[in-house]
Amino acid sequence: MVRDYEGLASLAEVLLELNSRWKPLPWQIPFVRALFYEGYKDLGAQCGRGAGKTEVSSYCLWRWAMENPGSENYFIGPLAIQMKEIVWASGRIQNFGPSEWIESINNTECRITLKNGSFIKIEGSNNAEKLRGIKPKGLIIWDEGKDCDPQAIEAMDPNRARYNAPMIFIGTPPDRDGPFMTRMRQLESDPRSFFTRATSYDNTYNEKSWLDRKRDLLIQAGLEDVWRREYMAEFVQGGNRSVFPMVPRMPVRPLKEMWPKDSYKWVLYVGFDPASTSVFAVEFFLFNPFSKKVIPVGEIYESRPEYCTARKIRDAVNEKISEFNKLGIKAIEMVYDSSARWFKQELVEIDETWWLSPCDKSSGLQGEISCWRGVLSHGHFEWTDATPKLRWEMENYILDDKGRLPDKDDHAWQAGAYILKAMGFDFNERLEPKELPSERRYFTMEEDFGAESYTDLE
Repeated sequence: MVRDYEGLASLAEVLLELNSRWKPLPWQIPFVRALFYEGYKDLGAQCGRGAGKTEVSSYCLWRWAMENPGSENYFIGPLAIQMKEIVWASGRIQNFGPSEWIESINNTECRITLKNGSFIKIEGSNNAEKLRGIKPKGLIIWDEGKDCDPQAIEAMDPNRARYNAPMIFIGTPPDRDGPFMTRMRQLESDPRSFFTRATSYDNTYNEKSWLDRKRDLLIQAGLEDVWRREYMAEFVQGGNRSVFPMVPRMPVRPLKEMWPKDSYKWVLYVGFDPASTSVFAVEFFLFNPFSKKVIPVGEIYESRPEYCTARKIRDAVNEKISEFNKLGIKAIEMVYDSSARWFKQELVEIDETWWLSPCDKSSGLQGEISCWRGVLSHGHFEWTDATPKLRWEMENYILDDKGRLPDKDDHAWQAGAYILKAMGFDFNERLEPKELPSERRYFTMEEDFGAESYTDLE
């Protein structure tokens, strides 16, 4: 067997130089081994503050650039200006490797060019179109992935295929579910990927007594979720900033188990939150007027503009209602966002048999939130697996750093709020739902579809 002694000598020199400058932490050793010796191309590290993610990223970039002449290596963070301030201005990346390896440094482009033709470049995810055209022949690291633009990641990811470029996804977990945690879960579950979690305690240079004090202070301030997320590298949704903190703790059961045997006594409520350019959400809840129980039994969560028309939504709702009719449901109430007059007008023009009530929005957004909290806290609502988007929205409806309500991902839970109001729940005034008006406001399946269509459904 012929050995490339010159190549081995060169590699030994690289390792000797880098290892004389940087001593890996225990958690970093298997991570580096997975990239350089075990051949993993997709790696993830969920890290607490000060766990050493920037150092291990710098080591991997320098070593890959030196071992692979002519390689193109990118260190990408949320914003280019942020990466330049944190990583470049401090000299952390430029000074990590030996200066004698460097051919040139371009401070404007934040690019280090090495004498073997490789380069290391700092970049931001805020320029998705620019990244879309890059076909890297080297290592890509996404730093603080939770704040990186998901469109940039998706745009650049296919470009790795040409050179089978390795990718590292690293950062502190967010306070809400989304693309970062989706990717981390994929990396953790895929045997072809490498995943690790490193807490602030895993950096042996961090003072343990300081971390212990920080933990106690945060917990005493009611910020245990912050401690677990930012220092223990755990994914904890919302915490003290969650608008519906009770939702993640509530169990979810299969709809088949929850479907009431006496379904003929229940009323099916359908709530519409119309939208033509974002998400059109429709929620289906069963309500027992006697026990005041609410069971979510279905939803429509449509984001394709061509399917957000009144006609398309009507057809989808009719299809779901026909399924519920076969299971014994006959009484139906429908309620819609009263500010979406276009939806009601379109419906009247295409189908006069539909009858919808405008929602009660007199208490505003805070009133809708209070209504949901009351229903959830007092045991009226029992979660099923039939409304995953509703659950996802409520788990991730979290105040921002300035205490403001988010202005997105609220279509499903607001459609549900319209329903709860129509059922008579109003926790601004009382803990029990108001009595429904004596005049019947719902209609039977026969009345909804007409006798002929109802016979067809059966």
